[in-house]
Amino acid sequence: MGVTNVSYSVVDMLSNASNVYIGDIIHLDIYAKDSHGRQRVLGGDYWRAMMVNRKMEAATLGKIVDHDNGSYSIRFYAAWSGRADIEISLIHTREAVRFLRKEYQGIGVVHWKAVYANDSLNETVTCILKREGSWDKMCEIRRKEFGRTILLCDVPKQLTCSDMQYFHSGPNVYDEYIFNDYQKELFAKSEASIQNITLNIKDSTQRNGNVETAFYIDDKLQHRKHLLSDGVWFNGSWYSYWQENRNFDRFSSLKCLSNFTNVYLLGDSTTRQWFLSLNQFLGIKYDDITWDPHFKPNSCNDKIQTRGLSKHGHLTLQFFFHPFPLGQLCFVPQSYMVEDDVIRIATCRSVIVFGLWAHYLMWTEDSFEERLQYVKASLWHFYQRCPESRIIVRGSHVLSDGQWRKNMANSDVLLLDLNRIIKKVFNVEWVHFLDTWDLNRAYLHTHEVHMPNSVVAEEIKLLLSYICVTN
Repeated sequence: MGVTNVSYSVVDMLSNASNVYIGDIIHLDIYAKDSHGRQRVLGGDYWRAMMVNRKMEAATLGKIVDHDNGSYSIRFYAAWSGRADIEISLIHTREAVRFLRKEYQGIGVVHWKAVYANDSLNETVTCILKREGSWDKMCEIRRKEFGRTILLCDVPKQLTCSDMQYFHSGPNVYDEYIFNDYQKELFAKSEASIQNITLNIKDSTQRNGNVETAFYIDDKLQHRKHLLSDGVWFNGSWYSYWQENRNFDRFSSLKCLSNFTNVYLLGDSTTRQWFLSLNQFLGIKYDDITWDPHFKPNSCNDKIQTRGLSKHGHLTLQFFFHPFPLGQLCFVPQSYMVEDDVIRIATCRSVIVFGLWAHYLMWTEDSFEERLQYVKASLWHFYQRCPESRIIVRGSHVLSDGQWRKNMANSDVLLLDLNRIIKKVFNVEWVHFLDTWDLNRAYLHTHEVHMPNSVVAEEIKLLLSYICVTN
């Protein structure tokens, strides 16, 4: 049997397309078939389904259920009335997904560079991340927060392992990996549209067939949570199906945080965006933020904002960049505080926001989970000491549209895997997992690692809505 081919696959509209009202759940099925029209008997294809009205700035993802037999169910919540275009695409076939998860992550597409120096001598060597296997005559860089994962580096010719000064990731060597013809064919079929369907959703108050523009979220959706995505964009704002939607201005944001003395944000540059946006919500100007920049040594001379601090009355906001960043950022161990170092000094009556994902795409699932377990243990000690504090862990989001063709690590498949692992590790009562995948993926405009400020502001509204549950 061949791989799924959208030209032969079938979309079956189970709802009555001519009689859909606002507040209804729209149901479709996909039957995957190969290029000979044969029904696939295995699941695992990665589909994307969206319902949009670009004129209204309205969009929501469909919730897709894989029945593992070649059929898939899709459900949308009809949150607006008027035109709704349903767009369904096959992003990757089952075979392409398996390649990404089983083979691509294991070929070492990210190399690291360690710089050794002593007096006038300076050497740069290649390193790789390793958790399993055996090795000999390598410099081992061990970090307590990495668990069993080790950075293994070639031994410098004239210096010793103890002369290591800093390291950073080298260029992605994906282009050097040679795919065979079968693998090339797999990815040639990616991001193929199967069928677009246009509906006219009626206002439930108009039973004469006239289409009126309206917006509605049923407050009794909780019992249908397993059927639907997380929310909907409408008129440029995000509305969650599962959490109270609140608008925050400066006054309400300050009132929300009035019971806390500190907000700690730990993570990557996307978490730094949250730090900056939260400052804006509180009316703190950028020039009033104190940055503690560390300079990249030698060839890395640009500033990186690894720590930020701001104050408003009794409230202090602090941002800490996580250790071991991916990219051309140079990691000097003494320049970065490990998460448990920050958590150890955190005061009670605090909010801790943790985001760790964008730099870990090429870590194996075991290594990444072990990394998160280390953080979880530190957060648990903090929670036992300060149970009145709030702990929020954020998930991953889409990086860029179509850029996986240049860098497979940008694939939604791998990014969603990170989201799944984070959610699994922090599935405990004392942590709130803030899932922003649907919010970002359903956004109708450009997708990139640093999403536009308008998107980040909607994420901060979700964050504040959770913090302010009892405030």
